[in-house]
Amino acid sequence: MNVLFVTNTKFATEPHRDSSTRYRCFHVAESLQACGHLADVTTLDTLSLSNLSRYDVVSVLRPFATRKLLALLQRCKKQSIRTIADFDELIFDPELSSDPKLRARFTRHNLAAQSFDEVTVSTEELATSMRAKYPEKPVTVIYNGLSEFWLSLNSVIKDGSASDVADRTKTITYMPGTRGHNADFEEAQNGIAEFLNNRSEASLNIVGPLNINESVIPSNKVTRGVWIDYMDLPFVIRDSWVTIAPLQSTQRNQGKSHVKFIESAAFGTPIICSPTPDMARHKVDGLIMAISSSEWTAALEKLSDEDYYQHCQQSLRNYVREHCMADSTVRELIAHLSKQIEQVQNEPFADISKAG
Repeated sequence: MNVLFVTNTKFATEPHRDSSTRYRCFHVAESLQACGHLADVTTLDTLSLSNLSRYDVVSVLRPFATRKLLALLQRCKKQSIRTIADFDELIFDPELSSDPKLRARFTRHNLAAQSFDEVTVSTEELATSMRAKYPEKPVTVIYNGLSEFWLSLNSVIKDGSASDVADRTKTITYMPGTRGHNADFEEAQNGIAEFLNNRSEASLNIVGPLNINESVIPSNKVTRGVWIDYMDLPFVIRDSWVTIAPLQSTQRNQGKSHVKFIESAAFGTPIICSPTPDMARHKVDGLIMAISSSEWTAALEKLSDEDYYQHCQQSLRNYVREHCMADSTVRELIAHLSKQIEQVQNEPFADISKAG
């Protein structure tokens, strides 16, 4: 099977810098290659339509209605290439936003999705939303998974190194990644503030853009990290006592993936997070859900028990290796696509350029 992954990321010359592209394109391609399949990643801007004939499947991440996308889909149809619209966020429903610009973008994602043979999504919640909009379109859940290559590059981080509770401060790390997470952090800030005030050895490390209310969390309790390359991320996680992933309970957030959990757990660092469905489906010590301020404080206090903390570290490492690698879902994807490709190859040709 030959698969081409196409992304619309703004990082046209360095698409690996985009988190969605890494998980939905590069990690899946890596796993397919490990199984003996041809799998390439490109951007829509740099894609040459003349090279499509070598592929059986073309998967477009977050497709956006444009003339070039239409040309791509028309070429795929003529060459009996299976097309997949891949979404990792709830951005295909215009009714979810009252902002005119955002609503317009969602409309174009929505229009694009209609033109593909099928859809893949990163969570069950996204699948439910997609099936409600397009009940006739096949929708498959492909969970985000970790890259074996990424973990192998960071093999210098041995189990237990820099992780002895007694030898490090209790650094709580939040990695918002992009702007606009101030309201999400407010879900946890009061509970975290109480813990910080009660623990002289505790601090909050912010890696990314975030406004901190200093009347709640004093500046002397906060350190600031700059943007880091994905390949260096394990060193930040390793040096953290706990990572956090607070989110507001909105419909869009309920569709978010478990990426923050699997990245933290891979290196044995416990995580406290808001109970989104894709997080809550995991049952392992070291993954703690919290809603109220008291629950956030209680979770931090619970992890302060050294025996329990060390138990969580090993449990998380083992769990991720068994359940959260990209390889685990790609095998299901291969079986699914093999059936779909066979069906496409047996269908009579139809020229979509003549469709109404």
